[in-house]
Amino acid sequence: DFIVPSFFQRDNLIVAVSTSGKSPALARKIRETLEMNFDEEYGELVSLVEEVRLEFKRMKKSIRPETWQKALDLNPLMEFLKKGEREKAKATLIEQLNTFS
Repeated sequence: DFIVPSFFQRDNLIVAVSTSGKSPALARKIRETLEMNFDEEYGELVSLVEEVRLEFKRMKKSIRPETWQKALDLNPLMEFLKKGEREKAKATLIEQLNTFS
């Protein structure tokens, strides 16, 4: 069998939904529901996180996955990005990473 997931993309963020071929209509419905909740700023967030990761790598500072999970508080980060305040989002993420490290 050939299974094609239902997906959408926000820049470098790709979200795919599959029901393993059991119900393509349901996969599409779930994808549409998710798509409404993922604004374009989520793609920008991926780029921001990549930028911060590279900065920490250049400083030879390793961040554990658990620390990233704690630091990635999406509410303030997304609010800053929606307002076009990318530098505030970046500063907040760096501050959180340093706090939880």
